[in-house]
Amino acid sequence: MLAAEALAAEALTAEALAAVALAASSARQYLQPMKTLSRGPVRAALVLVAAIIVLAAGPWRVTAQGGAEPAVSDRGPIPAIIGMELTAAVELARQTSGDWEYDPGSRHVFAEDAEIDYPLVLSDAEWQRLLDPEAYRILRQKGTERAFSHPLNDNEQPGVYYSRATGQPLFSSSDKFDSRTGWPSFTRPINPDAIVYIEDNSLFSRRIEVVDSLSGSHLGHVFPDGPAPTYQRYCINGEALVFVPDGGEPPPIRTGS
Repeated sequence: MLAAEALAAEALTAEALAAVALAASSARQYLQPMKTLSRGPVRAALVLVAAIIVLAAGPWRVTAQGGAEPAVSDRGPIPAIIGMELTAAVELARQTSGDWEYDPGSRHVFAEDAEIDYPLVLSDAEWQRLLDPEAYRILRQKGTERAFSHPLNDNEQPGVYYSRATGQPLFSSSDKFDSRTGWPSFTRPINPDAIVYIEDNSLFSRRIEVVDSLSGSHLGHVFPDGPAPTYQRYCINGEALVFVPDGGEPPPIRTGS
């Protein structure tokens, strides 16, 4: 198999595993043994099974309380950082305070084809120059890393998780939990303006994509099957994050190429 084909197959497998986690979140423990499976017929069969499960699940999501939750919502305010001039947006993006009231029901979820005015806009060529190939695939091409493949999944140090694309703070270690899905998981963002939510209708399902608010770079998805008190699971690619332990120097926030 050619290198490009192998990479595409690996990405498809990762996306399929993520979709299974959505369709059968009550049985997420199945993922634990999957990390030891080889890349052969077994993995191909898993992709097929995942597709069937997602097709059966239909274009809806089930909340932790058991009710149907629509993916698109204009109930909440659009993050203040959207449409803001870059200098002012960078100052707002520096916030790391967790002292705010989080209400997942008031999130603003953009339609999949919405035009969103992100403060930081770079060309595709500039992103390819700034990011390594795997980070570029995930952050700018909406890729998914293989489950259990990134060391941040098991990281338990106190600190802050930043966007690898922009350097803005996204999540606090105090909101991280072990979801047993193979990807770093959080119950909420670090501040109300860190994340933008977008409807995602790929893989025969309706999900909510999460991107950083400065550049719209892909981070992962959020699902309504997390622990109390938020009942949310922000399922994030470790490759999209930069972790800085408490007392460490945060990365600079990107203001250009």
